[in-house]
Amino acid sequence: YRIVLVNSAGTASVLTITGLGTAINQPAALALDGAGNLYIADWGNNRVVKVTPAGAGYVVGTGSYPLSAGGVTGVAVDSSGNVYVADRTANHIVMVAASGAASLVNLTGLTLSNPQGVAVDGSDNLYIADSGHRRIVVLTTAGVASVVQTPGQTLGSILYGVTTDASGNVYAVDWSNNRITKVNVSGAALSFAHTAIGATSADSPKTATVTNLGNEPLVFSAEPSYTAEFPQNTSDTNLCS
Repeated sequence: YRIVLVNSAGTASVLTITGLGTAINQPAALALDGAGNLYIADWGNNRVVKVTPAGAGYVVGTGSYPLSAGGVTGVAVDSSGNVYVADRTANHIVMVAASGAASLVNLTGLTLSNPQGVAVDGSDNLYIADSGHRRIVVLTTAGVASVVQTPGQTLGSILYGVTTDASGNVYAVDWSNNRITKVNVSGAALSFAHTAIGATSADSPKTATVTNLGNEPLVFSAEPSYTAEFPQNTSDTNLCS
């Protein structure tokens, strides 16, 4: 029923919020924007509360998309001031633009089940803890939705939250398995032109030289130039794309 603030000196205090007619009730998640405003997923009151650095509290309006009872489990803010709210009961994410206009986040080709948390990375990509489907969904700023792969790990049936770090790694709160799952996605995503065996791609300043082609995928690190070495496979005449 309260938010505890620990300042840089290590002193703890209860956050004072002025101007709210109803006090917060069972807050489920927090987010901060670039201006220092705090956003609270006020689960018990089916709302999101914005608290200014001066301590003034306001209810964030969601227009035609009222938040469900017991549904407000996550909140995040991007660099433009757009607020994202996870409504687990309605199985969707509500976005409130900086202008105040509300809409549903469009995840073309994907549906959500019991979304428990949301986060925004440094590039404003949106991550969703899609608990009912045991997965993390990412929505890029270009509007492309996909599932974050978790090689070697199976997420549990209750994912209480998700966050990212400055390098773009993703962390999921896997409540069912009593652990935090980290997905390392900090490696640069690189694409190269169609390149034949023995040739070097024309992708300056990044280049890839294919010396042998086997049955393994090409994996490159974030360096200025790349050389791919593979087991000899003389029967493979395919080109490298």
